[in-house]
Amino acid sequence: MNFTVQNSFYHGWNAVSNTGPDGHAIVTSAQLPLLHAAVIAVCDALDGSKDGVLEDPRRCQFDPGTLACKAGQAPEACLTGPQVQAVRRFYEGARDPQGRRLVMAGPMPGSELAWEGVFVPHAGNDEIFSRMIVESSVPSLYYKVPLSPRWEVEDLKFDEATLRSFRLRGLYDATNPDLGGFARRGGKLLMWHGWSDPHISPANSIGYYNAVAARVGVPRALSFSRLFLVPGLYHCSGGEGATDFDVVGALMDLVEKGNAPSSLAAHGHGVERPVYAYPDRAILNAQGQWQRVPGEFEAHPAEWLGAEFFRTGYELK
Repeated sequence: MNFTVQNSFYHGWNAVSNTGPDGHAIVTSAQLPLLHAAVIAVCDALDGSKDGVLEDPRRCQFDPGTLACKAGQAPEACLTGPQVQAVRRFYEGARDPQGRRLVMAGPMPGSELAWEGVFVPHAGNDEIFSRMIVESSVPSLYYKVPLSPRWEVEDLKFDEATLRSFRLRGLYDATNPDLGGFARRGGKLLMWHGWSDPHISPANSIGYYNAVAARVGVPRALSFSRLFLVPGLYHCSGGEGATDFDVVGALMDLVEKGNAPSSLAAHGHGVERPVYAYPDRAILNAQGQWQRVPGEFEAHPAEWLGAEFFRTGYELK
């Protein structure tokens, strides 16, 4: 739970990136179907199945500049220059002036339809969740000394000094990867995250689980825990494709019988498919059957300025 960073830099970056000089939203919900369709057209078949969802969005190489408006093109069929830039900033995630990452990742390609109401407003309405959560969290919760009640997201400085100034991370976050004691007491952990979650980047769950495996060892991590990344799933529920699955039954089987699930049976929207435990993924073979593609834990996760939070944890001081 990397909430201090999520509710400051992640949402703050998206809110500022989508606010024009006139104070109005640059990208609205009207552009999202066009953008999403373009992403799917480029990346949907990477897993062998044209099902409208991305098996692993990190493999998707999509440039929103391909949708830039050309002379004579209808406005609803393209993106303006500022809209292209805003979308690029969403995908890139918050960075400091030197280009260093302040978050693990931005929203994933394929999640575009879930952006509405989060950091992209409904058409004709500039209100977004991202601004609200930053302005209600940062001033009063993350600093030891409350900020001015007139503090706004535009006052957030995207730099390392601000990251280090959040002194209450130990109270609001839970990123210590040392689950050795938890495992020794017989604890079992089943994590799941939607690839299309617009509120909390699934990169956080991936980074944390990699850190757990690095700390306790991959065999031991797999003996008591699993992570499932669900294609098309939004924040906790909803989305495109097969986004319903029995996570409670899987957890009961793990706790009561010691059967660590290698996959979950997912269904929804007329689709049935397996979701394999991280780091494995699924592809549709030439015979039309889903098969598991083995993956590897990342010994050295992508670097960002808060990477040490996921290596050692921290204490509230």
